[in-house]
Amino acid sequence: MTDLRFASVMVGVDAGVGTEARVGLAAEIAHRFAGLTIGIAAEAVPLALYTDAAEAFDEEFVLAEQKRIDDRLGELERLFRRAAGGASEWRQAIDEPTGFLVRQAVAADLVVLGRGGPDDPALGRTGIDLGEAVIGASRPVLIVPPHDERAAARHVLVAWKDTHEARRVVADALPFLRLAEEVTVLTIGEEREVDGLDDICRNLERHSVRARPLRVAVPQGSIADEIILQAEQRGADLLVAGAYGHGRLREWIFGGVTHELLRRTPCPCLLSR
Repeated sequence: MTDLRFASVMVGVDAGVGTEARVGLAAEIAHRFAGLTIGIAAEAVPLALYTDAAEAFDEEFVLAEQKRIDDRLGELERLFRRAAGGASEWRQAIDEPTGFLVRQAVAADLVVLGRGGPDDPALGRTGIDLGEAVIGASRPVLIVPPHDERAAARHVLVAWKDTHEARRVVADALPFLRLAEEVTVLTIGEEREVDGLDDICRNLERHSVRARPLRVAVPQGSIADEIILQAEQRGADLLVAGAYGHGRLREWIFGGVTHELLRRTPCPCLLSR
C-alpha cells in the first residue's frame, strides 16, 4: 500500500443489530480515502439438508431453502445500499460466510467486521467468525463494537510490543495514523522488557505521524484490562494491536490479549497478523 490509503474497504454484512451503523462507518472510511465500499454477505444451506435420510432426495426442499437464503441476502444487500451510498459494490453467495469473506478479501485493503454485543442475538448462518477472519484474510481487520460509528480516528492508541505482529499492524495502520490528531504508543512492563518504543515513535515521525510514547510498568489487572482502560481514559476512537496466537490441530488458538480485545474492545480496533 505505497500510497498510504485504503482504496477499497470491505465490510461484513450480517443479521446483527449494529450492522447498519458498521456499514456507515466503513463507507465513511472509504469516502475519506476516495475509495470503494464493498459489502459482503453469505449463508450456507444447512448440511443436514444434504445428509438427512428423510430429506436426502427432496430436491424441492433444498431449492426452497436456497430461495429463502437468496431472499435473506437480498434484504442484507438493500440494507448495505441504503447505508453505504457513494461508490459501492455488493458481493454475496450461498456459501459458508467466513470462508467466503476470506476468499473475497483479496479485493480489499481493509476489512471491517462487527463485534457482537449483549443485544446481539446469535447471528445465525450469516455470522462471520472474527478470529478465523483475522487470520485468514491476510488483510488488516477493523473490529467494530455494536452501534459504534467513530470513523474519524482522531485519537489512536497503539498497543506496542516489539514483535512481528505489532510491526505489521503499525505499518497497516499508517493511513489512519497520518490523519490522526493524537497518537499514543503504549507499552506495558518494566523498562528492561520494553524494546523498540522510542524507535517506533521516531519511525512514525518520519512518516509525518506525531506519536507520544507511554510506558506502564505494572498493569491494573491483566494486560488486556490495562489496554482497554487506557483506551477509555484517553478517549481513543481507534485501538491498534497485533493479533497473537498459534495454530493447533487446524484450529487457531488466540492469546489472552487478542481474545479479550476481540470480545471487549471499547472502540474500533485494528488487528493484523
